[in-house]
Amino acid sequence: MFKLISVNIEHDKHIDLVLKFLDEEKPDVLYLQEVFNEDYMMIKDRFSMEGFFESYVLVGSYTGDGILHDSGCALLSKFPLQDIKIEYYYGDADVMPVAGSIPSDEYPKVLLSAKAEINGKKYDLATTQFTWTKDGEATDRQRENAEKLLTLLKSHKSLILAGDFNAPRGREIFAEFNKHYRDNIPKEYTTSIDKNIHRAGGLQLMVDSLFSTEDIEFENVKLVDGVSDHMAIVAEVK
Repeated sequence: MFKLISVNIEHDKHIDLVLKFLDEEKPDVLYLQEVFNEDYMMIKDRFSMEGFFESYVLVGSYTGDGILHDSGCALLSKFPLQDIKIEYYYGDADVMPVAGSIPSDEYPKVLLSAKAEINGKKYDLATTQFTWTKDGEATDRQRENAEKLLTLLKSHKSLILAGDFNAPRGREIFAEFNKHYRDNIPKEYTTSIDKNIHRAGGLQLMVDSLFSTEDIEFENVKLVDGVSDHMAIVAEVK
């Protein structure tokens, strides 16, 4: 059994809440979205994990330091990682837009993946922040990016894929991923937006997902609020 957590931390806006939460939960595998490079490094050292990070947008700090920070996704693990891959399914590493300079659905999109052997079983671990759209409605860009992402994922076997998908459960794009991978978020949850923190309040959108191949078994899957503007996904893998 090991514990996996995935959470969009909204850059450094809630970093104290994030660290308190991680101190309490003590994850073995951690997926982060909208994380600054320096915060990824700090978390990596604080929890004695190995991992990797990829930035795809430059974002100003909520501290008002006047500096643009590399922001992206990170994958961290207490277990040794092998076959680390950083693969773009929209845009490329040579383009680093400043947040707000272009529409957010045009930000580069990247899949982070790695293999890990845990308790005698080999896992493919993967995270991404998928293409944003207004009100979670499907667009042609989302459709194209979903097709490209699913193509990248084909080679992964015992896969645990989680992140901020910006594709609400019950709608078109979510259904495309669900055709290939099991949805492991309990049906009792109707949103992954934290109504007390998110600037839009209580949106009923389940946009954070925990997908897997059928051979992966989970226990005690839950969403935890009070961490960021998105709830954190917490799951124990059997």
